[in-house]
Amino acid sequence: MLTWVGIGLPLAAAVLLTQMGLDPSLCAGVLLSLPAPPVGSAAAIAAMLGLRARFALLISVALTLVSPLSIPLFGSLLSLGIAFDMETLAVRLISIIGAAATLDFSTIRLRGTLTPILPDQRAATGIAVIGLVVAGLATSSAIRKQWQNDPAGFLKMLAAAVTINFGICYLSMLLFLMLGVGIAGTIGLVSGNRPVTLTWAAASSGLPALVEGFVAACVIPVLALPLLVKMGVALVATAKESRRQHSVPSNHR
Repeated sequence: MLTWVGIGLPLAAAVLLTQMGLDPSLCAGVLLSLPAPPVGSAAAIAAMLGLRARFALLISVALTLVSPLSIPLFGSLLSLGIAFDMETLAVRLISIIGAAATLDFSTIRLRGTLTPILPDQRAATGIAVIGLVVAGLATSSAIRKQWQNDPAGFLKMLAAAVTINFGICYLSMLLFLMLGVGIAGTIGLVSGNRPVTLTWAAASSGLPALVEGFVAACVIPVLALPLLVKMGVALVATAKESRRQHSVPSNHR
């Protein structure tokens, strides 16, 4: 599963895009968004949706730790023509992981004191939602800039971002559906819910305008993806229950 999320998806997308004849800058934007690890709040979102939170945390942390090497490697392997500042990227990732680990350790040690603030898991996941709101606000200026410069072009980028992001999510869910709805939904969540702004910030040289437009547009479907995963998991569960009821003989009902 780690191989699929971290390696399979970017390579499969690269093979598919080479056959579609898209603008090279747009292809670069799509491929730039895929090597990023899942968002840090993936585990909290998975918990809110009733999915495998620990599994999402494992994938998120593992791929985040290797991203200082994997992102530049994919950039070179896929010939994106984009330079990455590995040192800056590594420092940022270490800061993110280190700060999260420090906060987690402190929370465990002060569990009794923090109980009124964090009485249960739902309260903790609510804090993760606040983080998503902050991330959305932080990228809103880039989205506004792209909209002001080229509204029609940004709408095309947004349509492409929504199609690709949601398509990746459902494709991953279908591939792992045999392992259960919980695991399949978690894989779909972490496959599509990636902090594209991380690879955007990691690019040391200026990105082409079309690439920036796509990366900025990707923020919108990423924020909406948890709702889509919830709907998909509910539909699959309903379909399975319906098939189970129809398969039971009438004299056993």
